[in-house]
Amino acid sequence: MFKEPTSIPACLDKFLSVFKKFLTGSFRFCSDAVRIFSSPNPQISTADVLWSWSRFRLSKMAAGLSGGSTKRPYAFSVNGRRIEGPLLSDLWEMFHEIFIEQIYFATLPAGANIIDCGANVGCSAIYFKLSIPDARITCFEPNPLIFPYLQKNVSGLSSVETVQMACGKENGTISFKVHPAYSTGSTTKDLWSPDMEKIEVAQVRLSDRIKERVDLLKLDVEGAELDVLEDLEAAGKLSMIDRMSIEFHHNLTMDRSDLAQFLSIIERAGFAYTIDASRDATARFDNAQWQGMMIYAWRR
Repeated sequence: MFKEPTSIPACLDKFLSVFKKFLTGSFRFCSDAVRIFSSPNPQISTADVLWSWSRFRLSKMAAGLSGGSTKRPYAFSVNGRRIEGPLLSDLWEMFHEIFIEQIYFATLPAGANIIDCGANVGCSAIYFKLSIPDARITCFEPNPLIFPYLQKNVSGLSSVETVQMACGKENGTISFKVHPAYSTGSTTKDLWSPDMEKIEVAQVRLSDRIKERVDLLKLDVEGAELDVLEDLEAAGKLSMIDRMSIEFHHNLTMDRSDLAQFLSIIERAGFAYTIDASRDATARFDNAQWQGMMIYAWRR
């Protein structure tokens, strides 16, 4: 007599697992394709982004099939501008956020004055420069391992200044944490991993560098964003900034959350803002995992 199985056979379970990965990959493929072909930025070459995206995907796939590593140098090109990075995996993440998701898209005036804090290898600065060719951009990047890539990637671009310094509340030399296996995530805070290595870097108060109106402040400083905003508020420099694109790191430590304090500074300065954030279903009531979010603020 036939007996209905009480559990999924192992072979079927494996098939479902593979099928799930296939569906997930297909969804991401379609999602990326829609973003690429519906880009809001006509200045960025759709063909170049599509080609670079394809090369990234093939390189990652080849590394997975051959047992190779994505922790190796890599380069891609957009609008004829070559961008190099020390690690394929990290460069892919930045490429996807900046050129596919276009997290820094903004309508800015010709000749816009842009400050890029946490410039890394220069993906965001190049995105801004391709979008607004006559923009003036000041890039801050303290990591001595990354700074040479930034200099090389933006070389030849007019009105782009690179500064090898961190941005914070005080001028001077500070302890800075870098991870030997990653080119992103460097921070002034005790975060991420016990494998972080401490080095000494120069830090500047951003308020000291703002002498004229800023059309856009881009802030991606891995947990130091409150320090930067408190400095700008204390110095009365927030009134000189028209827009801000900020990557905020929420719940970096379980015993402290700076989001309310951060938003109150933005509100006191007269900014309107939106928040772009998502959370995995299993982590919605869990502050043990930090949450990244983009905060977009503009003058009312």
